[in-house]
Amino acid sequence: MYSTILEEKRVQDFYFYLYWTIPLILVVSFLLALILQKHIARPVKRMADVIQQSSYTHEFNQRMDEGAASELGVLAGGFNRLMETVQQTQAQLYADNERLRVTLESIAEGVITTNQSGAIEYMNPVAEDLIHCKESNAVGKPLDEVFQLIDENTGEAIVGQIDECLQAGVVKFNMDDVCLVTPKQHLPVQSSIAPIRDVEGNTSGAVVVFRNVSQARDLARKLEHQASHDGLTDLINRNEFEVQLTELVTSFRKGQTHALIYLDLDQFKIVNDTSGHLAGDSMLRQVAGIIRNHVRESDIVARLGGMNLVYYCRGVLSIKPKKLPQNCCKLLVNSVSNGKTSCLEWAPVLVWWPFPIMVYLILTY
Repeated sequence: MYSTILEEKRVQDFYFYLYWTIPLILVVSFLLALILQKHIARPVKRMADVIQQSSYTHEFNQRMDEGAASELGVLAGGFNRLMETVQQTQAQLYADNERLRVTLESIAEGVITTNQSGAIEYMNPVAEDLIHCKESNAVGKPLDEVFQLIDENTGEAIVGQIDECLQAGVVKFNMDDVCLVTPKQHLPVQSSIAPIRDVEGNTSGAVVVFRNVSQARDLARKLEHQASHDGLTDLINRNEFEVQLTELVTSFRKGQTHALIYLDLDQFKIVNDTSGHLAGDSMLRQVAGIIRNHVRESDIVARLGGMNLVYYCRGVLSIKPKKLPQNCCKLLVNSVSNGKTSCLEWAPVLVWWPFPIMVYLILTY
């Protein structure tokens, strides 16, 4: 009996403690949840929201509260310093990109950048003007489709340089005799293609730099022409004649026959003294033009100086060498003196070699 009563009292005490313990536990848990939410969950959620927002908007100007003297406060301080570093780096990158953009748009060369597959990513305004293609229309297209080069001498297309640059990582230069194919013309250019490398040294793309060299190439041709031609008659000069004659002599083959006709306008000083140097210069130009217009493209006509001209005739087997000076003099007589043969007198002197045949023609005015 006594044991039964004792057992019932223990059960009543257990339920009594349980009745008050459960609410107390619930209250403590609720208060602990509030504390954890305020000091841990909210800061962590705030940090997550800032990180997510910054990743979407690319704005890194938000900061965390560093007031708590705990690990979360240290974490918030580190997060704020990281955001400041990212913000400064972003500002520096923007300034560098803006400086690079202004530089690329200000230089006189055309610039094109491609990705690793050779597709165009960027073109500066000069490149747009030279190629006659807008950047918006060129982005994404293969470089060889927009930037087409040909050999100026042969007209053959120059292809595969971008692939070689990207695969081998070598710089390709096109300095001479290269033209850019545009819808309006073939534009002489100088260009280079260089690889773009990442921080690990791998090729991530290529940059093409080119410029219009039309004026420079025209000037070079003019200078080259002036160096090898006589300024008055536009015939090749003495130096160029000696160079070509040396090359021809070294290339002679057995059985070939050639002729060299030397023309000396005698008493030419009388023309200058009586009619003036302008008349004499005009006569020289006429004589040079007459001879040049009646010779073959393979022949050479040169002015050695003063009133001395020379005519080199290749392959005269089909022509009697003795008739060459006669035909040349008759041509000059009919053209310069309008058929009055008394105006020009000539006396050919022949010197025979096995080959070539050298024929001296002396014209006497």
